[in-house]
Amino acid sequence: KAAEEVYGQMVSFAEYAFNKSHAAAYAVVAYQTAYLKTHYPVEFMAALLSSVMGDSDQIAKYIRNCTEMQIPVLPPDVIESSKKFTAKDGKIRFGLLGVKNVGEGVVDAILNLREEKIKPQDIFQFINTVKIAEINKKAMESLIKAGAFDCFNENRAKHLAVFESLMESAQNDSKRTLSGQLSLFQEHQEVMSNSGSFGKLPDVGNFSKNILIAMEKEMLGVYISGHPLDDHAKKIQRITTITTEELVHGDENDQIQDGMPVTLAGIISSKRTLVTKKNNMMAFVQLEDLYGTIEVVVFPNVYERCKALIIEDNVIVVKGTVNQKEDEAPKVLADKLFSIEDYGEELQRNPIKLRIPDYLDEEDTLTLMKEILRRFPGDTPIRIYPGSGGKSLRADTSLWVNPTDGFYEAMEELIGSENIK
Repeated sequence: KAAEEVYGQMVSFAEYAFNKSHAAAYAVVAYQTAYLKTHYPVEFMAALLSSVMGDSDQIAKYIRNCTEMQIPVLPPDVIESSKKFTAKDGKIRFGLLGVKNVGEGVVDAILNLREEKIKPQDIFQFINTVKIAEINKKAMESLIKAGAFDCFNENRAKHLAVFESLMESAQNDSKRTLSGQLSLFQEHQEVMSNSGSFGKLPDVGNFSKNILIAMEKEMLGVYISGHPLDDHAKKIQRITTITTEELVHGDENDQIQDGMPVTLAGIISSKRTLVTKKNNMMAFVQLEDLYGTIEVVVFPNVYERCKALIIEDNVIVVKGTVNQKEDEAPKVLADKLFSIEDYGEELQRNPIKLRIPDYLDEEDTLTLMKEILRRFPGDTPIRIYPGSGGKSLRADTSLWVNPTDGFYEAMEELIGSENIK
């Protein structure tokens, strides 16, 4: 028995262990990064974001960290942005290389304007002064959608309406101009800028807020100036029992278990359907909340009832169970789906009331109660009444339960059935 216990300790230790010199090196790095994050938080977070450029999930995670640290993260900007994330005046500016379809050549062409001390005043000047051969239409469209031209005019619809014809005109001029020869427009661009001779944008209305932030998500992989869930944030916090980040990385109590009931809410970022061997339709849904994304599996019986809800950009509530397998990312197996609007307060109006008997120590009993509540997470509220007759306590949403037979049995053993309502 003793040998098995010692061997068990060795096995668990060997899962994550290294020698003293390795530990010392890590301690130095930990101290250095802690110092930088404390004294240079903006620069530190900009460097951290740059280190994960191209990984939208990691970028979204670090942008949430920036929000918690009250560090604004600004969209890309053709006048202000560099290749990677940069820190300036207590804010972080999104790097141009983080924009979809924008490569090194495009970014270099934009940065060369600054080296030549050229600062365009509008999209007309930008296209007429940049090396147009280095920028293709796809890159230009992506920059506009990402908000990189908002510095000239925040109406992205106007820019999208004119950029193609402007680029074609500039490309034709470039072909006609001999290499190294200035055009009349380039030579007198300052005079023309002052006289407003570079053209006018069409009179069209801008896109809605939801379309604008959807464009940002498409081009940057993350939401910057807003999030589709912002309007539902309070309700989501109230009705969910767990976040995607807690599911993927474990909650503070590290009690994520296979088969555990959960309630999630978020926006459908993508979906994939397939037909089963029995010729029934099912779906794999990527659900995104304010913390990350997770896959939700919708089997045929649930899909048939809820297929009208399974549409990209829909905000839904998912009630289901955790599916956790070794060496695989956790998933949620859906039992029920609701639209966020239909998931009403009536689902949570009747809390379970628990009274602490007079003969039990109040503090010790509360601790044991919390342990039981955490074992049965769900969306039923809990109200606790002290035996002393004091003011009742409303349990935090993290302690709401799924009132199974196992829950009632455990609670009855602790406080007795007469103290549960």
